[in-house]
Amino acid sequence: MVNESTPEVRHTRGSCLCGKITYEITGEPFASGICHCGNCKKSSGAAFVWNVSLWQEQVHVTSGDDILKTFEDTGVESGNTLYRKFCSNCGSSLFVTGSSGPNMIVVATGGIIDIPEEWKPMREVYCQDRAKWLPDIDGQFRLTSGEDIVKKYDDSDTDSGNTFVRSFCSNCGSSLFGVRRDKPEVIILMTGCIKDTPAEWSPGMAIYCKYRAKWLPDVEGVEYFEV
Repeated sequence: MVNESTPEVRHTRGSCLCGKITYEITGEPFASGICHCGNCKKSSGAAFVWNVSLWQEQVHVTSGDDILKTFEDTGVESGNTLYRKFCSNCGSSLFVTGSSGPNMIVVATGGIIDIPEEWKPMREVYCQDRAKWLPDIDGQFRLTSGEDIVKKYDDSDTDSGNTFVRSFCSNCGSSLFGVRRDKPEVIILMTGCIKDTPAEWSPGMAIYCKYRAKWLPDVEGVEYFEV
């Protein structure tokens, strides 16, 4: 009989500058990224902010909850209200929650002790406000403009059972890209929006072919899968 042990859940700790507020993160973030928006830069005092996104039940304040203060930020480019939480004793920016994702919490990585290497940023947002002297980061997906009109839809009714977050332009409806909640490091881009798609990007597989239009001919070099 094979004994399959349950993978150990990671527990990551963090604190503010003065140490009066401490917290613990259970498990892994579903997203990690860099934000260049003006409000995040003003809030942190830094040229950009590296954040990780988690579900609120994953983050537990272990001390100093009584001095954790909240600033209601209504002046964000997206139009959503953000609630920026900071230490009222030393001013450290710690967490952000928002009206667009009531069950989510964003944690500023500057307060995390021994941040795991796997939590490196996977994308950059508000790159129109990015400092010009910053070099490009290999492997990053960047929105260069229009961040404020990109809308997301959580599609949980998928054949795989995974939630697929679909992003589209709220002005014209164009489908842009998507990520799976369980694999946030992988971004799926819609090639219809890409100008002069390289020939090397031709498809190598087709999935969910049980729904494939009957009139579509097979394409040479493409593997076909029913699911």
